Amino acid sequence: MPFKRATGPKAREAEGLSEAKEPPPLPHPNMAALQAQRNGQCYEHLQDEDGRPQAAETFRSLVYQVTPVPEDGDLAITLRGDLLA
Repeated sequence: MPFKRATGPKAREAEGLSEAKEPPPLPHPNMAALQAQRNGQCYEHLQDEDGRPQAAETFRSLVYQVTPVPEDGDLAITLRGDLLA
């Protein structure tokens, strides 16, 4: 005799759990300190005329998307990435 498939609330809950997406990975506990260090390096390089190329390199590693946004007749930009306030 073949088994019948359960259709009650518990079966729907179990089905939902089997289709659930994995949660995103947790950031490394030291990530904030690493980002602060990279931002500090960028700032230090900007203070020295000869350090500007290193500052640009560090900045590029922190930003992964630059989006132009029209704002009050001008063009502003939105930066997305690992920048700290």
